[in-house]
Amino acid sequence: MRLFTEPRFAGGSVTLLLLFFGLAGQLFYCAFYLQGVHGLSAPAAGAVMMSAAGGIVLGNQVSPAVVRLLTVRWAAVTGIVLASATFGCYVGFGADTSVAWFVVMLVVQGAAVGLVVAPMTTEMMAVLPPAQTGAGAAVSAATRPVGSTLGVAVLGSVLAAGYHRAILPAAPGLPPRLRERALDSAEETRALARSLHRPELLAAADHAYLHAMRVTAAWTALLSLAGAVLVIGFFRPRRSELG
Repeated sequence: MRLFTEPRFAGGSVTLLLLFFGLAGQLFYCAFYLQGVHGLSAPAAGAVMMSAAGGIVLGNQVSPAVVRLLTVRWAAVTGIVLASATFGCYVGFGADTSVAWFVVMLVVQGAAVGLVVAPMTTEMMAVLPPAQTGAGAAVSAATRPVGSTLGVAVLGSVLAAGYHRAILPAAPGLPPRLRERALDSAEETRALARSLHRPELLAAADHAYLHAMRVTAAWTALLSLAGAVLVIGFFRPRRSELG
């Protein structure tokens, strides 16, 4: 626990956890958006989502220059705000949103994440004494999978609850057993609509999913922005840096 008495290490760890919380959570509902609403195949949706990885590589490459220009503190804040804005983009996405625009958004999102991760990790490790660098590296590495796992679990639950509420008005006319299937997930509702030849239920599933996705995206963006507040608070310049 002594690691977390160092403000930059503690603040950086929580910031990275929140960033990957948002990243993994939105990629989770992004997959269902691309496959369910846009009708892409799983390989095609995966190819689209790979654009975020390209953006991360780009962000890592430009981060040293941005840090020299802005400092680690403000480079990280810039990256987090930009990533949060891309998380919030889902609020405006619909069934007619171009996949090309979606790819551009994911590239920007990846670049924003890449802009944060490398310099912040370096700064977190730099403040630790040599005897604690091993433990520090382990904690820093753990923030990514832990944040990602929590993001999928928590935001996935928010998405499911939002969908359940939004699809309810379209379900009363169904038999109880089929109604439970329809309330379970958008994919179940779509499969049921196709088997029953109910185009209005198919349209309702897309509408309900988009509503749930937008609500979840708003929470994703807000939680991610909390990381920017942490960076501003915990990464204040030291006297040696000012002087």
